[in-house]
Amino acid sequence: MENIYKNELDSINILLNEYYKKSYINEEESYCENLKIKNNIKNLIIKISCDFLLTENQKNERINEILKLLAENTGCVEDCQISEKILDDLSNKGIIKQKNIDYYYENENTGRWR
Repeated sequence: MENIYKNELDSINILLNEYYKKSYINEEESYCENLKIKNNIKNLIIKISCDFLLTENQKNERINEILKLLAENTGCVEDCQISEKILDDLSNKGIIKQKNIDYYYENENTGRWR
């Protein structure tokens, strides 16, 4: 992964780790912070999809790596709702394809629910 994208992905990962360690005043505050961080994931995917220096295969590899981070940080109903919204938005805009969505679900952290 290009250094700039790797740095952004690492920063998002740090934010996610901090989010899960932090206590929140109420569920709304927690939800807003969760949504904000996961929207950073969405924005990074959009940024990569617009990078004309990357081949389609390179874009796909990087997008899948980011989707894996999202999937690994999806564990409760709230997380699933946020992730579904992100996936739907990216899919509707043609940024991700069904194979990316399938990759996300293969890595989703809710397998215990099935």
